[in-house]
This record gives sequence, structure tokens and C-alpha cells, in this order.
Amino acid sequence: MCGFAGLLYSRPYQLEKIKYEITNMIRSINHRGPDDEGLWIDPNLGLGIGHKRLAIQDLSKNGYQPMESRNGRFIIAFNGEIYNHLDLRKELQNSGIISSNWIGTSDTETILACLVAWGLNKSLKKFVGMFSFVLLDKYNKKLFLVRDRFGEKPIYYGFSKKHSYEYNNFLTFASEISAFKSLKNLSSSININALNSFFNFGYVRGPNSIREGIYQIQPGELLEIKFSYKPNTMNFSDLKKYKWFDSKNLFIVNEKNKYKESEVLKKTEDLIINSINNQSISKVPIGTFLSGGIDSTLITALLQKNSNQSINSFTISLPDDSSKNFNEGHFAKKIAKHLGTNHTEISISEDHIFNFIKDIPKVYSEPFADSSQIPTTIVCSMARKSGLSVVLTGDGGDEIFGGYNRYNYIPKINNLFGKLPKVILELIFSSISNTSNLIKDEYTSQKYFKLSHSIKNANELSKIYNYLVSIWPDPDEIINKEFSSINKDSFFTKLSSKRNNLVLSDLYNYLPYDILTKLDRASMYSSLETRSPFLDHRIAEFVCPLPWEYKLREGINNTQNKWILRKILYKYVPRNFVDRPKKGFSIPLGTWLKGPLRSWAEDLLDPNIIKSQGYLNNSVVRKYWAELLEGNTNHSSKIWTILMWQAWLLEWT
Repeated sequence: MCGFAGLLYSRPYQLEKIKYEITNMIRSINHRGPDDEGLWIDPNLGLGIGHKRLAIQDLSKNGYQPMESRNGRFIIAFNGEIYNHLDLRKELQNSGIISSNWIGTSDTETILACLVAWGLNKSLKKFVGMFSFVLLDKYNKKLFLVRDRFGEKPIYYGFSKKHSYEYNNFLTFASEISAFKSLKNLSSSININALNSFFNFGYVRGPNSIREGIYQIQPGELLEIKFSYKPNTMNFSDLKKYKWFDSKNLFIVNEKNKYKESEVLKKTEDLIINSINNQSISKVPIGTFLSGGIDSTLITALLQKNSNQSINSFTISLPDDSSKNFNEGHFAKKIAKHLGTNHTEISISEDHIFNFIKDIPKVYSEPFADSSQIPTTIVCSMARKSGLSVVLTGDGGDEIFGGYNRYNYIPKINNLFGKLPKVILELIFSSISNTSNLIKDEYTSQKYFKLSHSIKNANELSKIYNYLVSIWPDPDEIINKEFSSINKDSFFTKLSSKRNNLVLSDLYNYLPYDILTKLDRASMYSSLETRSPFLDHRIAEFVCPLPWEYKLREGINNTQNKWILRKILYKYVPRNFVDRPKKGFSIPLGTWLKGPLRSWAEDLLDPNIIKSQGYLNNSVVRKYWAELLEGNTNHSSKIWTILMWQAWLLEWT
């Protein structure tokens, strides 16, 4: 796991100036790779690439990056892991393409050998892993920026804003947007569409970034830059961006591949075991995050089963009585004891919160407001301090195996209420919404609140989805008019199955820009590598097109999601350990904002500061803050989004 950054100038450039710029960029992301630092610069090409290394596969200098292919054609800076790289080495050797005379054991060396043998597109299809990389093809004068299938590893790029002879124009790229801060000729203005995306969902959706002129390579996407030089202009003669992998294709049903139930269970378990075995390859200590839910429990159970000693598992607990409906630490502890792991339960105290809260904008160098960022970042920090370098997680299980409750509720809401007159929907909305305000339990109250809004918009599947996943369904309420987005494009893709529509929307948006962004930034801030076995694309290719009866089973008394995973998991832990309602990695945000975080929050919500910045409607901020303090915790996510925006502004502008 690593980080990289670089610059491609519009004409040849001075060696020392390139070195100075690249060094500043990569040292701003030192946390992504504190073990080693590398530079590759060609002033005649006007190109510099820098790399920060977290050594996992090959701990020696043989894994040094940027790395050059043996034939001198390719230069690569790579972030991530290719889990099947040893299999690829065997394939190359067995076919006679390359001898067994490898320099080292790193997957980066394997990637370069694959590129020489098969080219980029064929190699990408063979890679099993998480990755982003920059690749220079010196023969064809092309630069490639590439991101993995589901967006586990990030990559940003942008262009300089100057276009005069005095300034040498450039393309820049990096693993994190924070690497661009030292560059003077990039735009510092806020991207209006990204601002609206953030308040809508709590994260910035690609391809935008929060900065105007800086963009994200999206999951499964490749940017190809063919460059040539003419005086005084940024003249890349060809710039192409295209999908080398599209999650939409996962849902194409092959009628030839019809399986019996026993075959589905057997093949799924084999695929998961294979993925865990591949992702367990490491020269450094490895463990798991164990929340006590189905996904993390199965990952932990299978990893422990194949280990000859107790693996390390970690969980977060919330000791406060007001947090009892959010706390699943005791479930994780019981499971860990049953499996025989070396378990660590991290109790979040007020000291943890205060020590971490000031670092949030440093961890997330773009605005980010999924409040589970707090326990995620803390557990990553504790795991690293315990001596671990690699942790397996259950992320991706909900999207691939149909785990979110919305996959069950949204089609039902659409079918039951979608054809009712608007006036009836308004009455139902008011009734449920008023009920939510009377419920004292924060978790249950918020569920009712979201349900009321989804029923109000039951006539359209996309609107129900939007209200269930949104923080501010209408960002115009909070954002001042001059910063309101004109582009109100829908990201809801139409497939034949309603439920598959919902899953695909999550794969395109929620998974890469919320879940995986949270995981990547939280872990890399502590120089910890996290791996997600469920995101092996071979699992997705088998499971996604399966009939929904394998993912969602409706019984007389209850509905079971992730049915396949449950059936597999029952072989390793008692049913009563995991058969309980899904809660997610939640925290009692409203309670904390009214309690230990109140002073910090009120400093950020200072009306004078908000008015001087000009982005937000101060009267709306005051209204929601007052209502939260009076007891309406339904507004806690809205307030948290505002706080994360304010904290980011103060840190980065």
C-alpha cells in the first residue's frame, strides 16, 4: 500500500524544479507510505513521478518505486495489491514469456512483466486486486492513470490554470487531493457540483472533486494522455477516458450458468475462501476488524480456520448507556471467544473523541461526513499501534450480497404506496414524521424519519432511494443561492430488476465515494493497509446475477438478507450469534453533539464565521442546531455535515 504524485509539464523542464515540486507533493502524503521514498524524473519529457511506500509484499529495496520494466519501456508508480501476482508469475513462466529470474518478490515487478507480455488492457483483466497507478509508456509517449474495478484505491488529477509563456502548464496527479496544496498554479475555487454532492450525500461524488479543475478517476476507469510539445501551450494531442470495467455488466444473466442451491452455496464459499487466502499473503502481521455482523464474522471465521495460531481481531465499543442501541461490541466479543481469536475491544471514551476530532479534516482531505468515520479511524489507529500492518474487513458484503435493508424496503414502498394520491402520501408522511419526533431512542427515531420521507416520494424508485441515502435531499435549503448547483443530474441507472437498480447505484456511488473512501483515508492516515475479500471481482461476477432468492429470503416472521452468507456462516458460529437486525457501524451522534462535542460544534457554527464564508444559509444552520439541542436528533446528520464542511474549510482554505 502506498501513495504517489507527479507532474507532466507541457514542455521540457528544469530537473531541480521538478524534483522540488514532486518532493513537496509526496511528503504531504507521507502517511500513505512511511517506509520508503522514490523519485523518477525526466526533464526532457517534463515528467516527474514520486512515490511513498508502505512495504507489505517485498520488504527489501527490490520493491522500490517508481519502478522501470526490464526492457526500459514502462515506468510505474503503484498503490495497492495484486493478490494473484504469484499465479501471474507462474503463468508468465509456464508460457515461456519470462524466465524464473525475478529481481524481487513485489507485485509491482509482476505488473510490469505482465504489461510487457500482454499489454495494458489484457493485463488489467487478469489482475485480481485493489489498485491505482500511473504508468508511462516511453515508446508511445503515453501516460495512463488507472483505477481498480470498485474504487478501493483513489487517484486524482488536474490541470494548471495558467496559460502564458511565464508559466509552464502541467497535468498533475496524486493519490490524495492534499498533495496538490503545494502547487501554486492550480485553481483554489470550490466546485459547485461537488459542494452540492457533499451536502446531498455527505461525500463528493466522482468525477468531481471539491476543487474546481481537479477530478477523480472513477472506479474501473482509465485516463490515457498522449503528449506532444508546442511552445506556450498545454498541448496534449489526445486525451481519452474510458471504462475498462463497468459494474453494470455484472448483472448480465448467462442462462447457461444455472445452479442448484447446494452448488450456489459451495461455489460461493469456495470463492470467498480463495479470496481470503489470496489476501492473507503478507510479509507483515495481519488481522481483522470484527464488528459482530455477518460480513466481518465470516471473514474472521475463515481467516482463523486457515491459521495455525490465533489471529488478531479488533472491535469498537461504546460504553455510554445512551449508546446501547449503537453498541455491538459485546456481540463481537462473544464471537471472538467462540472462534478463538486474540481479540481487542477498543472502548471509545470522551478523550478518544476529543483527541481525534481536531484531526478529521487532515484524515479526510476532502469534505466527508459519514459519522462512522470516527470509530473507523480510531480502530485503524489502534490496530496499527498494536503492531499490525494489514487488516481484512467485511466491506463490500452488503453491496454484493444484498445486505442493505433498502434493497427490501424500497421496492415494497414503491409497490404499496406508489400509486396513492399525493394528498394521502402527505398525510402518511406527517403521521410517521410526527411519531419520529416523539421517539427518544436516536437510532429508531432516525429510521422512522427516513421512512416518512421515502413514503412521501413513493411514486418513483429513484426518489425513494435518494431520500433514504441522502442527508440533505435538497441541498438548496442549506447552500446559498450563488453556490447552488445547476446540474441536477440523476445517477440512478435503469436495469430490469428494481433491486439490481439499487445495488448498481450503490456500486457506482455509495461504495466507492463513501464506504471505500472512509476506509482508505482512515487506514492510510495510520499507515495501515486494509483489504476487502468480498470485493474480489470473481465473487461479484458469480453472485450479482444470481436470482434474489439467494440474497433475500422472506419468512413468516422475518426477512433474512445476505441469505447465502448466513447459510455459510452457520457452519462456523451458532445462528443466535449473528441473527439480529442490521445496524451498521453507527454512533449516537445526536447525543454526542449535545454533550461532549457541543463546545467544539458551537465554535464551528459561529454565525459570524458562517456569514463571512458565504457558502451556507446561516438562518437554516441556526434553526437545525437549535432544534437538535431541544431534542430532535433527526437533525444530527445534517448538523454533522455542516460541521465537517466548516472543519474542512478552516483546515484547507
